[in-house]
Amino acid sequence: MRGHAALVPMAALSGQLWLPAGPGGWVAAIAPLQAGLTALAYLLYFRSLAACGGVVTSQVGYLVTLSGLLWGFLLFGEVPGWLPYLPPAWSSSGWP
Repeated sequence: MRGHAALVPMAALSGQLWLPAGPGGWVAAIAPLQAGLTALAYLLYFRSLAACGGVVTSQVGYLVTLSGLLWGFLLFGEVPGWLPYLPPAWSSSGWP
């Protein structure tokens, strides 16, 4: 928060202080859907925490990493090289 407080006066002095445009069009249409899905994810996470414990629930981070790679490959057409496989392999190995 301190960085933001320092940048606001600098932006005002340089004439760059302006508010970004609000969402419109299809972004405004899917924002409630995204909010609902995020709420569902939090409910599932805390339900898993209560049912399975912290050790099992903390392994959700492994799934998030792998699903992020898969979404990038499938939705955005990213071409997988050798580098994207390194972080999931390292985190799955358990080596610090």
